[in-house]
Amino acid sequence: MCAKMSTAARSISLLLSLSVSAALLWGHGEGPPGPPQPPGAPAGNPTTSSIQRIYPARWSWLHWWEANRGLYLHMIRQGSGQKTSPEVIAQYRQKAAEALVPALHSPDWQVRRAAALALGQMGWQDGYGTLLDLIKAERDERVICIAFIALGLLDTPQSRDYLLSYNYPTNQQRDAGLCALGLSTQPSEPVTNALQRVLRDAPDPYQASIAAWALRARGGEADRRILQQVATGSLSLWLTSEALLAMGQDSRALNGDLVAAVLLNAPQAAQSIAVIRDLMARKEHTLSNLNKVRSANQRYAQVYEQYLQDTQAFNAANPNLATRPSGQADTMFASFVLGYEEICIARLQASAAIALGGMDVPAAGQALLKSLQARDDGYNELYKGFAIMSLGQLGDEAAAKYMRDLLNPMLGPGAHKSRENIKSPLRGYAAVALGLYCQPVKTPQGPIDRPGWEELTRLLAERMADVKEEDEVRTAAALALGLAGRTENLRYLIPASTTIEGNNELLAGYAILARGMLGDRNVVAPAQKLLDKGNDRDDTSGLLARRAAVLGLALCGSDEALPVLVQAWHLSYFTNRETLLALSLRETYSILDDAVKLLNESPDAWERAFAARCLGEMLMPARPSRLDRILQGGNYTIRNDRLMPYQTLANEFMYLHLLPAFGKAWR
Repeated sequence: MCAKMSTAARSISLLLSLSVSAALLWGHGEGPPGPPQPPGAPAGNPTTSSIQRIYPARWSWLHWWEANRGLYLHMIRQGSGQKTSPEVIAQYRQKAAEALVPALHSPDWQVRRAAALALGQMGWQDGYGTLLDLIKAERDERVICIAFIALGLLDTPQSRDYLLSYNYPTNQQRDAGLCALGLSTQPSEPVTNALQRVLRDAPDPYQASIAAWALRARGGEADRRILQQVATGSLSLWLTSEALLAMGQDSRALNGDLVAAVLLNAPQAAQSIAVIRDLMARKEHTLSNLNKVRSANQRYAQVYEQYLQDTQAFNAANPNLATRPSGQADTMFASFVLGYEEICIARLQASAAIALGGMDVPAAGQALLKSLQARDDGYNELYKGFAIMSLGQLGDEAAAKYMRDLLNPMLGPGAHKSRENIKSPLRGYAAVALGLYCQPVKTPQGPIDRPGWEELTRLLAERMADVKEEDEVRTAAALALGLAGRTENLRYLIPASTTIEGNNELLAGYAILARGMLGDRNVVAPAQKLLDKGNDRDDTSGLLARRAAVLGLALCGSDEALPVLVQAWHLSYFTNRETLLALSLRETYSILDDAVKLLNESPDAWERAFAARCLGEMLMPARPSRLDRILQGGNYTIRNDRLMPYQTLANEFMYLHLLPAFGKAWR
């Protein structure tokens, strides 16, 4: 395998891709704007006016899957072979540490950074002092920040004490330290108190937003209390979102009522949640000013200047702005932007929908189902997708009937749905949610089946096999059949796979993943065809397809999958990274000797850094990865540029490729 991994062709492709990815991850340019900034007020009244209404980006079940898949990559893995003994793994871990510690002194920053992260991912307890020495001697902030994350992953009393006592000289280091504290899992009153102080007293909202995430990620009772106070009093969209998400970890009726009110945009939400009250007031104020200009009852310059000030005031709590732009214009053109407040409220409703999915009480399911009855207005589609996924996780029978009807392309006998409804992204969410609903439910007495699961899996198979169906829905249905975790679904998946057209790589890839989830060893041949190095693609669909096929090989349990995974090393960077995850899921520890050799001997810094990442990810003591906590259960529709470098550590593809494809629509 070493020869395979070290070919010149792969090295060149890998190095180019890694260089681009590193530049994206650690660039320090300004984030995108919050509300589109209007031009400044001209001296007189306008002669021309424009009203622009903006809408949210089109979110898909694919985004949800990327953020949460770590929870579902341990399905039925038949014939996975004998497990490696703990003694052998301990030997590998020691050998890896012996290679990683000297790498901390490499002249190349990217090698030092990767080695530090690997020691944290491995949970190498003896690495505490070594990481401290690195922080004290290091001059490159990119390395120091990752060393803090590594300390958080170690999660020892000493590492927590150090993170609490360190005098962070820059905001970037402070951000990393807060994130590292959020990755710690052990109860710690000093950690909770420190994060609460940042949340209350931070001079800017940027660090407060990361402290809020860290408190939510830790999930303690004291953490929830302070976040609930934030939810009612903060004017920050980011802080309020984290507070709502934290409420999903607590099923008390009072919290459930408040979260349900936010989801349903009930009057109680505006009365209780300061930022919602502010958003609604800003919306009404903007409309009022617009009407004043239209009716010429007030000078344009006065009205428009107030509009500009309102926009800037709201941006004061936006962690994606390094500077707040000021309007400048000397034209007689008025441009009002409408819809941003609606987008913000819809994002908070999405956070409420996610939170309710963690509250296993009847009122949660009722509120989620009621939210889906709202008439589409161009904004509520954003939160409805999350509501559907929460209902699938809760396993509500009434919700399953709703999702069945949503997925069905027919209104009734002989009556087709409108083209708009057929193309709705909510149908893809419904398919994946039905897969979750159809999973056997674990009980102390053994697994039980939810009502109607057989009919629903047949519907999923029908949607996957229908060549006239939307590809987005067919692909979601394929994944759902795998997520159901029932080997009997192979009787549907295998015949449905024969309906996949030759150029429909996206569906082919996810069909391979679904079959792999169910232990079908026959996926090796179609995966090998898709992953042929002469057939590589680096567009979004091509990457999604190949990454899904790689994971299917990881889960199928066939020893014949290993040579195909080795072949995938030659493909584009994001597929290559998925291969590393696949080998880790397969517990293919034989690759570690090659990675150590590559780390010790490669003349190229980027390749040595990649070898270090291999060691860290292969030797993690438990899965899902602790880094996955940065994504799971979060609201990725709300962009936070200060947290994004650490979210990227958990899923590079999502944060370096998939979400940036939205451009300015992802603010």
